[in-house]
Amino acid sequence: MQALTFAITAAGALLALRGKAVHALGAYLIVLCWYPQFLTIPLGTFDFPTGRFLILVVLARLMFMPGIASTFKFNWLDVFIVLAFICRFVAFTVNAPFDKVFVREMGMFFDTVLVYFAGRLAIKSQDDFIILAKTLIMIGAPLAIFGFYQSWTGHNPFGWMRAYDAWDPHEQRINNRVGWYRADVVFNLHISFGMFFSMIFALAAGIWPHTQWRPWMKGGAMFLMFLGVFSSMSSAPLFSIVGSLGILMLYPFRRHWLYFLMIAVALGTAIEFYSNRHLPHVLGRMAFSSKNVYYRTELYAECFGGGMKDHWAYGYGYVGVGPGTDNSNFHWKHKDLLSIYIARLTRTGLVGVIPFFIATMLPYFAIRRAFTRASTEEDRWFIWCFMAGLAGWHLALQTVNILHQIIPLYFMMMGIAMNMPSFYERKLPVWLQPTGVPAGHPQRAV
Repeated sequence: MQALTFAITAAGALLALRGKAVHALGAYLIVLCWYPQFLTIPLGTFDFPTGRFLILVVLARLMFMPGIASTFKFNWLDVFIVLAFICRFVAFTVNAPFDKVFVREMGMFFDTVLVYFAGRLAIKSQDDFIILAKTLIMIGAPLAIFGFYQSWTGHNPFGWMRAYDAWDPHEQRINNRVGWYRADVVFNLHISFGMFFSMIFALAAGIWPHTQWRPWMKGGAMFLMFLGVFSSMSSAPLFSIVGSLGILMLYPFRRHWLYFLMIAVALGTAIEFYSNRHLPHVLGRMAFSSKNVYYRTELYAECFGGGMKDHWAYGYGYVGVGPGTDNSNFHWKHKDLLSIYIARLTRTGLVGVIPFFIATMLPYFAIRRAFTRASTEEDRWFIWCFMAGLAGWHLALQTVNILHQIIPLYFMMMGIAMNMPSFYERKLPVWLQPTGVPAGHPQRAV
């Protein structure tokens, strides 16, 4: 399998070295989503999946392309992305040996910081983003079909590869929920598989007025993305796509957002005071299992009800469910840390979670600036759909930690979001710009 993994990496690298910047990023995404990232090439104490090799190739390609590195401008999110990684690294060194932290966090550096800057460098215009969205749809279409097949039959054509997992060799696990099997295809986990499609569903809606595809192709793309979410049979992707759909339906009424917020607050308050169940339990009716909803609410209660005592600053280190954890000093009842913020708070404390929280909020301010700058309804719709997909992810990540392939995809989307205001900058006509005014033109004297 290492020979096959090396061959796939080489093929991806050749693809990344051809075409425009967006095509290099597209080559990385093809390999990330079509080839299992649990198959690796060992280099000393490091295990390199194909994605981690390729992101180096993509960044090298982008850095040497004319006009990309020279026009790059740092912003506040760049600072907080790097700061969040440094603070996470420092927090782990308090509770774990340095050599273990170095090996594990360098892998995270490749999946987060490097992918974030690749997105920032590669996607410079709305046209680039639309090309990337089409690439993701093309990647997702066959995956959704394989996912539905696995969900229907319980057979994963790629399941035999699990025996070569670098970190957890095992046979394909068959999980059934309400009569359907939980599909993962070549993804590391069924939750990640479904979360991938929930974002691409929103992007497929966003590019509707921007493509020459026939209506049945546009509708078919959205249907396949929804089918991918369904095939995972996971509550988090379902929660994500329902949240995105709700935001999409609010688009015609976006100027009245304050009224909708007031209604939502009033309904939530009424449920808390007049129902025999708390609001999360009522919302959990959408989930496949009410038991999982209760677990998540109890996790939050345990965390903020004394669970972080004496560990608020640096957390507990590598604890929880999963390989490589040390729970000898972690005595929580709830060890499956099913929340993006709770997981980071528990493991790295406030030192690790505060810069990360700020980093995850900043893209929404950039998206808002882009929305106010956009001059056409089609552009505003595209921005709104992207925001809906990102917000849908964010909602779901309050109930499940960010995992596997979704980690680099999430950071890449944050990087693209920070570029979006520059997509819609209103520029003066060429003859009014200082560099474009011919000699002797009346405007030259202005």
